Amino acid sequence: MPAVSGQGDARQVLTHLVSRSGLLRKPTADTIDFVHRTFQDYLGAKAAVEARDLGLLVRHAHDDQWEDVLRMAVAHARPTERATLLRRLVARGDRAARHRTRLHLLAMACLEQATELDPEVREAVESRAGALLPPRSYAEAKELASVGPVILDLLPGPQGLENDEAMAVVGTAITVGGDTALPLLKRYRHCTDRVVRNNLASGWSSFDTEEYAREILDHLPDDVTVHVASAAELKAVRGLHNKTDISFKGNFSASEMMSGIERSRLRQLRISGNQTLRDIGFIRQLPRLRELTLADNGDLLHLTPLDGLPISRLVLWGAQRRDVTVVGRLPALEHLNLATPLEQPSIAAFPNLPHLRRLYLWRETCSSTALSGISALSSLEFLSFVPRVAKEAWQELTLLPALAGLQIVDQEVSALGACPPLPQVTRLGLNNPSSHVGLAPLMEAFPNVRKLSIHCRSHSDPTVDLTPLSGIDGLTVHITDAETVIGLDLFPSGAITRFPRPRPRA
Repeated sequence: MPAVSGQGDARQVLTHLVSRSGLLRKPTADTIDFVHRTFQDYLGAKAAVEARDLGLLVRHAHDDQWEDVLRMAVAHARPTERATLLRRLVARGDRAARHRTRLHLLAMACLEQATELDPEVREAVESRAGALLPPRSYAEAKELASVGPVILDLLPGPQGLENDEAMAVVGTAITVGGDTALPLLKRYRHCTDRVVRNNLASGWSSFDTEEYAREILDHLPDDVTVHVASAAELKAVRGLHNKTDISFKGNFSASEMMSGIERSRLRQLRISGNQTLRDIGFIRQLPRLRELTLADNGDLLHLTPLDGLPISRLVLWGAQRRDVTVVGRLPALEHLNLATPLEQPSIAAFPNLPHLRRLYLWRETCSSTALSGISALSSLEFLSFVPRVAKEAWQELTLLPALAGLQIVDQEVSALGACPPLPQVTRLGLNNPSSHVGLAPLMEAFPNVRKLSIHCRSHSDPTVDLTPLSGIDGLTVHITDAETVIGLDLFPSGAITRFPRPRPRA
């Protein structure tokens, strides 16, 4: 660099650059760095392009520290160099399964800098990204978030998205977190989909608490669940007005929880993971409380303060064996969800539930006699249970004329053919059925089913064979997380829905 050497020796030039250029600084006597990393990335990209060292850029493209270098290199490059760089980036993504998602999405992000580009290259980049965007499930959201902040520039706003896509976009941004994700989430705060709203309400642990409360939570409807899991969140929730649904997770005292609640307005309260709370008597100071969840609270065994309260929905989860006879003294109870060992052998211990419409009994509660006495629940419309019950107890289900909905968890479908038929059931859910789901027995056990849901989450390669159900008029089926579905062509359009929605094959 003869023009530079004419201005002084190396030490003089370095001193000038540090003191006058505005690009460098000297934080210690022995180190020099850039004032902002953008300068380093810009100069690195410029040097790589000028040296035609595109291979260097592609080899390091999986490293998030090289993200801005790649994007700036695309802007620096001439059209032919730009096309070559993007072709190599896409090709490496095609070969490298471990980094494929990141490389293909990075190539898509680089298109913003490609003012002039071969149309074939652009189509190749966009086709790869189209297989990933927008996400349609929590699993896809998690995968995209692992790419890092670069994904935020590729995620759309809510306009024109299906609900599953909007949910997954919000999930991606929340997982990435930080200041760069907040502007995208602000675009979703007026979404009408309840799942999207609840995801927004639970996402603030990845952001500045006060800013998130101000920019997101204050704009959400009153009835979304606001989750409080830290002292900072408790402080921020006190500034939120008119929120009617609060969830506390962790060791909050009764007085701390009450300080974050508008007593005259609260309708739903959730307390979970609290290992110090021993008394819930403060709940009687909440005149509008209608829905209560108590989950995994170590020392909270006595539920007598609930006696006589107008609670309509109660969820009790936990490993401790407890006396739940107080449930029979809740005059307005319509929804009961139990995942806790019972001191009493069956639900016959609390038969006085004239308004109970929905009942969930999970593995911790279900014993061979858990359903004994269920015929007394004459208003029951929906039941979910793990079928480790005696045949006599199952027989009692035939005596419930209003039982239109049933969800069965962890059931071998083949065993259903031996159960007494339940002709009153029109809505059936199979949650985690056997890995290969042959559905022929359903026609005998549930002859009038018209809405069927199959959730296969616990199986790595589940297959659902719908062929035996193809002759049922008006049947609709929703399938979650099935790898293969047989017999789709035997049903009319719209009769079968899947989550995640399959993407078109390339």
